[in-house]
Amino acid sequence: RHPCNRPAMTDRSGNVLRLPSANLAPEPAAFRPPVSVSSFEGQPDPPPLDWLVPGLLLKNEVTLFAGGTKLGKTYLWQQLQTAAALNLPWLGRDVTQFRSLGFFAEDPTDILRTRQLAINRHYGDSHAELEEEAFWWSREMGDPCLFRFEKFSSIPIETARWRYLVAFCLDTGVRFVPLDTAARIFHGGNENDRGQV
Repeated sequence: RHPCNRPAMTDRSGNVLRLPSANLAPEPAAFRPPVSVSSFEGQPDPPPLDWLVPGLLLKNEVTLFAGGTKLGKTYLWQQLQTAAALNLPWLGRDVTQFRSLGFFAEDPTDILRTRQLAINRHYGDSHAELEEEAFWWSREMGDPCLFRFEKFSSIPIETARWRYLVAFCLDTGVRFVPLDTAARIFHGGNENDRGQV
């Protein structure tokens, strides 16, 4: 028998798995011991996940939407903004109605407007029907920098535009903000550094 007084465990091939010794040194204060999945047996289920778009976008979470250049990522975000404003499905999924702000640092307003006309035709609505539920910030509206990084530092420095963006979202009840693209919204950093992005 194992020192923990539990029978030895084996994997699918019959190999004996080493279980931790009962005499392990105590965990450092900064760490917590792992939780056994079996400890959840008999516990109540966790609350259901709170989705903006079921299976894709959780409320109050960051979601990375990645793909090659010119694949239509911004177009998809505009479609989602429209569907959310009108409480209509998006890509075959039900969408909770929510207010959004598309921070589109690559595209000029005329391109966004041209796409929006096609989206409106698809949904059979007009700009007016979106009321105050969908907003844009396009590339002509000034420097898109939300954060800066000093040389040799990975600590972000907020810009005035970031503070304005946060205040606007809090004041207006915006729940969804696609930032397009990560490469354009900060200066002095490395777009290939996941921590900075």
